[in-house]
Amino acid sequence: MSLLAKDNVMMLDEQQINQVWEDVAQRRASITGWLNDLAASFSAAEASFRQSIEAALQLMVADMSEIAHIDEGRLHRLTEEEVLALNMLILDNRQVSADILQQLHEHEVRIEQSRHQRWLAAFGAWRKLRSQHAVQCFCQHVQVGLSEPPACLQLFAQLRDRQEEAHKQLQQLCRKLGQLLPPHFTAKAASDWAHAANQWNARWQQEVDLALQELQAQENVLEHKVQHDLKRLHAEVIAYKGFTHQEVEQLLQLQATPVITQRREAAQQLLQQTSVFLQRQAAEWRLATEVLSSWLTSLVALYEGHKSQTKQSETAIKASLQTARQQHEQEDAQREAALDACILSVSQGSSEQALDERVDAALWCLAKIESGYRSYTIAATGMVREYPGIVRQQADMYIRCLCGILHVEPASAAAAAGPVKNGQQQQAGTTALTHHYHQQAATGQQLLEVVGGAAYLTLHDLWQALLDATPKPWQQQQEEVQPLNSPAAEQAQPAAAAAAAARAVAPLKPQQAPPDIAVAKAVAGADGTATAPADEAAQADASDRDPDSTPPCPMSSSNTALCLQLGVPAEDVQCSLQQIQVALLSDRETFAARNQGAAESWSEQVEHMLTEELDNHLRSHRPRAGRIEEEVTDC
Repeated sequence: MSLLAKDNVMMLDEQQINQVWEDVAQRRASITGWLNDLAASFSAAEASFRQSIEAALQLMVADMSEIAHIDEGRLHRLTEEEVLALNMLILDNRQVSADILQQLHEHEVRIEQSRHQRWLAAFGAWRKLRSQHAVQCFCQHVQVGLSEPPACLQLFAQLRDRQEEAHKQLQQLCRKLGQLLPPHFTAKAASDWAHAANQWNARWQQEVDLALQELQAQENVLEHKVQHDLKRLHAEVIAYKGFTHQEVEQLLQLQATPVITQRREAAQQLLQQTSVFLQRQAAEWRLATEVLSSWLTSLVALYEGHKSQTKQSETAIKASLQTARQQHEQEDAQREAALDACILSVSQGSSEQALDERVDAALWCLAKIESGYRSYTIAATGMVREYPGIVRQQADMYIRCLCGILHVEPASAAAAAGPVKNGQQQQAGTTALTHHYHQQAATGQQLLEVVGGAAYLTLHDLWQALLDATPKPWQQQQEEVQPLNSPAAEQAQPAAAAAAAARAVAPLKPQQAPPDIAVAKAVAGADGTATAPADEAAQADASDRDPDSTPPCPMSSSNTALCLQLGVPAEDVQCSLQQIQVALLSDRETFAARNQGAAESWSEQVEHMLTEELDNHLRSHRPRAGRIEEEVTDC
């Protein structure tokens, strides 16, 4: 009977229930034995009473015969009357006991019938309760056991490991950006970094797609298991025979189907939320690398363009001097030929007047030759003297473009500590620099001290400015979320990232920009400020749900994050960007000083050489007029 305990009654099957009835039937057999024993006791008591009465009658008859004062016949009649009375008493007692036994048997039969009716009713109720209990257990299993199965949680654990490893790779990639410093700051290095970033983005996108496919496959397996369990539940409930087939269908439709639908919808919602979260995270990581790649490409183009322009300017000034010299030599040869012709005509003069005219012509040719010497020297000296100014102008244009794309500005004269003549001025400059630095630190700006003693102030956080100026793909999404890995989105993201660097700074508007810095005019800003038309458009088209808000992280039933909320490693990016800022500004200061010094030194040397060359020409040219006059005198 321990099977009928409260915790076990709903776990019994029909065979075990029938076993309980058999146990109860065995107890009923013992009650029947008790009644039979009672009947036997009645019979034994009657037999014992009869024996006692017979013995007493025999003794009474014997005693009465000895002392009797009546005849024997009358004595026998009295004895027979007494025996009849006793027999009637025994019969009455037997009738009473028989009635009692009959009543007990009838009562037991009625109890058995009532018990059997209750048993049948309880058995029918048990069938229904067992059916309902099976349905409830199924629903509870679906709601609890299948809502977050261990296999699904294991997949999420593996996904978190993948996220952590991918984030470490992204950190390493951002740190490698800070290693692209002069003299290794080349277009090839930038292209290699961008290629590595694209490969990393492609690998992570594949990891995300694979993880989502595994989660969807696990959900398909789970859904198949639920449907299989539902069919088994249907067969089990039918086997209990507590409801008809139609009632079983209605019972499952009312209780099991909503639970299955709710589980399916919750699972699909979790998968959708996971997909949106991972795709948004991958899009943010991809957008960050594309923005950095575009900005780096523009910066390298500006850097190498300035180097190339410097070399071209040096080559151009030397080519101009060479061209001017060749032209001067050609013209000088023509003037020398004209002088030779005039000298020859002097020797052929027929009259004094003609001789004077030809001498004047020869002297005029000598004057033109001397004028040619002077004109060439003046023109060449002018080009040589202009070259340092051209170099300085190019350096100024480059630093303006560089400051624009780096979002910095030169520190003010009061704040920047330059060369000093005495200790008092140096102390005053240091004090002013410190005071100015504290003022800018209060506004979030940072002072960058570079090689050569120059100092620059950051206008704002460069990384945040690049991000703010970049249109986000998810900002263009409205009520229906477009998958981030769709072909249209993947094609639009590189273009958006390329435009991000161009919008990060306002274009320069110099009076004259050298041809090789044309790329800088498209990306650099004069004041380093950034415009964000995409933000204004996003604000104008904003809906009830902020498209720029981060999608919620999928959570488990215990309020535990199923994915890792890992953003772009801003500290590593900012550190790398600051290293590039300092390195490029330091390289600019060093290169500008070296290039300007070389240009001025070269200009002085060439000018001195041109002056000496002119003096040599004049010293050798002036005596020629006297020789012409001597020839005329001889003639």
